[in-house]
Amino acid sequence: MLTINDVEKYKFGSAMFGYSRSDVDEFASLVVESLQHYVDEIEALKKRIAGAEAEIERYRASEATLRDSIVLAQKSRDEIIGNAQKEAENILAAARVKTVELTAKHAEVTAARERFEYEFYGLLKGFIQTLEANNPKLARDAAPESPPPDPEGDSGESANKAEEPSSGEVVFPEESPH
Repeated sequence: MLTINDVEKYKFGSAMFGYSRSDVDEFASLVVESLQHYVDEIEALKKRIAGAEAEIERYRASEATLRDSIVLAQKSRDEIIGNAQKEAENILAAARVKTVELTAKHAEVTAARERFEYEFYGLLKGFIQTLEANNPKLARDAAPESPPPDPEGDSGESANKAEEPSSGEVVFPEESPH
């Protein structure tokens, strides 16, 4: 391969009817200049190529890092979603268990309340029967009677007096069915 130095050092032989030395030297100068320009341009292009290749390598490294980050983010997202779904299922399962427990407890409390009410009702009825058996006047006073109509048309004062128990008397309200 021909270099600039080769062109500069190359000397044409002299001949009688040969080339003009000044023309050959001028041409050689032009060739050297052109070659130097091409060599400089090639060197600049090589530097640009090396820079571009280095930049491509940086981009490839960044691409690999980004790809790894995306894969990791997807895995994290999948794990988070999976964990959230498991936690939601656990919460729902616990809520279902708690609902069953509370329903059973409510049924127990309702049954206990009803048993208490029936037992208490029976106990009160037994006490009332015992009291009425021991004191027949209580049985008469406890019997529902409609008050007689007021012939004088009082404003209800005499009716209120009739409803008030006399001293020493015990009056029980009527029993209402449950």
